[in-house]
Amino acid sequence: KNGTPKRRKSSHSPGTPPGGEQGVSFETAASNVSIEEDTLEYTSSKEFHQMLARLYQTYCLWLEEPRLHDPNLYLPALPPQYEAVRLNQVFQGFMGPWLDFVDLEG
Repeated sequence: KNGTPKRRKSSHSPGTPPGGEQGVSFETAASNVSIEEDTLEYTSSKEFHQMLARLYQTYCLWLEEPRLHDPNLYLPALPPQYEAVRLNQVFQGFMGPWLDFVDLEG
């Protein structure tokens, strides 16, 4: 109402996926996701839609990457755009929504 856009929380980092740092175990990185959910925010509808576009690009990578069929693949070794923490959630059968990709304000 005062002309400033509302700030919405997001667990999506435009660069490195949560826990994408080298030298950190996958379990440690995955446990840090909730910490990052509280600290990352986007401020505009444009940023929100760019975040969704990156998610859809990640889905395309997942569908087209033959290495993902290899049971010995070390997910954290994938490039950041593969969102290894989210991919691991999919592999583990996570069925909950990723609410950071839902516009609760709109």
